Amino acid sequence: MQSSLARSPTSSAARRSPPRRDSALESTVGRSRSRAAATSQALVATGFSYRARVRSHQGEVVRRLLPEVRDIRCFGSAALELSWVAAGRVDAYFERDIKLWDYAAGSLIADEAGAVVELPCPENDGLVIAAPPAVFDDLRLIVQHAA
Repeated sequence: MQSSLARSPTSSAARRSPPRRDSALESTVGRSRSRAAATSQALVATGFSYRARVRSHQGEVVRRLLPEVRDIRCFGSAALELSWVAAGRVDAYFERDIKLWDYAAGSLIADEAGAVVELPCPENDGLVIAAPPAVFDDLRLIVQHAA
């Protein structure tokens, strides 16, 4: 017996068009797509820990950062947010208390697109941050001092 989902000319599987390629992600190698010339113009993505104590501290950092940037977004995936830095959908990203598998691929993509990327180390208290050169130093300074 054939399934009702068989690929007939009228089934939805047969009518689907191929996946749309995202031209913003295709053309990012070697250059940042961000248009932010200053931290005050930057749309910044971040994330929050599953641990309540850390999350409370992260909320305080966001409270201090919000008046200094255009706006802040949280999408829930470090890899996605870092890739969006590469594509120019957000201008910068930072987060603490995330695992290597959360940021490894996205940080490589952002780096290849020309963003300045800093990965967790003892000197930065586990911070992952990515931003275009025009924004990176100021954003890092604000985030580090807010911590």
